[in-house]
Amino acid sequence: MAIGLLIALVLTEIALRVFPNKYTHWGSTYYHLRENTIGLIPAPGQKNTSNKDCFRIKPIITNSIGFRDSEWDTEADFKIAVLGDSYMEAEQVSEGDNTAAIMQKLIGKEVMNAGIKHAGTVTQYLIYQKFLKPLKPDLVILFFYGVNDISENSCQLKFSGYQNNELPCAELVDGGYRIHNDFSRASLTNTGLGIFLKRYSMTYRVIKRLQNDLRIRLKDSDEEYGLFYQGYVPGYSDEWADAWKITELVLLDMKAEIEADGGQFIIVPIPDHLTISEYFIDRLKKIKGLENVPEYLDPYYPFKRINGIIEGHDILSVDPGPFFRNFQKANRMPYPYFYYHCDTHWNPIGHFLVANLVSQYIVSNKLIPYSSEQRQAIVVKINANLRLTPEQILSQKGYDQIFENEKFSGETNISNILNK
Repeated sequence: MAIGLLIALVLTEIALRVFPNKYTHWGSTYYHLRENTIGLIPAPGQKNTSNKDCFRIKPIITNSIGFRDSEWDTEADFKIAVLGDSYMEAEQVSEGDNTAAIMQKLIGKEVMNAGIKHAGTVTQYLIYQKFLKPLKPDLVILFFYGVNDISENSCQLKFSGYQNNELPCAELVDGGYRIHNDFSRASLTNTGLGIFLKRYSMTYRVIKRLQNDLRIRLKDSDEEYGLFYQGYVPGYSDEWADAWKITELVLLDMKAEIEADGGQFIIVPIPDHLTISEYFIDRLKKIKGLENVPEYLDPYYPFKRINGIIEGHDILSVDPGPFFRNFQKANRMPYPYFYYHCDTHWNPIGHFLVANLVSQYIVSNKLIPYSSEQRQAIVVKINANLRLTPEQILSQKGYDQIFENEKFSGETNISNILNK
């Protein structure tokens, strides 16, 4: 019996290598490891590949801590820390084309990227305390991804089955909150065996991909519009109300701690693909396979809520959303706009524009000590960058690959633009 199973597995592995398909081709060698405080972190010192149906990014490099960045200059005279989720970890773009790397080139200051996928605000707060606080950054910029971050922050929503259970979450307790970050139960995926299978076994990749697809489909059919899209419905449930309250409390604690440490705190709401399209309902039907979408589903609801928190507590903020929408219309950009056909994270255009917009804000508002001449030169450069077309940012080859739904190879003009 055991020999027969082994033979079957070997034959399956051979067949998948001889006859590749979207499930085997999709596999990446980039991986994460268990961390005892924040759950998961990219493995340190990687030089691997991020591969999906519509892009192949090689190499993906992590520093000695595990973040998607070069080694941090901890002795720099001015340090900016970046917090966020998968948008900042940025597996979808090449080295040097993610937001933090572009900002560092633009402003000439140390920008430390501490973004990790699936990280909600609770996880980001713990990342600040463990990895960034000892370095005393002068600015801390948190990139906030509405519905995703909110559902990741709540243990009630996280343990409903949609979100990653190997990262911290919180619950409301006596007017405050309690963080849960006990990761004593290991999963196969992030053990040595799981990592080995992910990197070298086509059979394992197919099983994990099918398992993930099935999980999402079952969850979406079990919940009205799926957990993720519940976050676009005002007042959907008490659980979502509690998740927003947890988020507000954590943001206020983070702001107070950063300021007590001598830094300044900035929030950047991440514009998602649904808010860029004028045809939100049609796009939602296509993406989720829904026949009927209620009118009370509001794509801007998470932005209204986070902006209410920002304004109510005098938090510095940069909102790229309006610029994204104007840029899309002015350049007549087709779908997927600033994203990918197979992935709703930013493509290099999104990272380039956001990096310039955030840099413009912090330079213009004198949050970095420059001379008048230095500040003026940087602002002029940024303004010129923001007038570039999508083709000029990507190159014609990159533009065609992304917008004609070909396999994007990761090549852009961004490095040349920044080095001019």
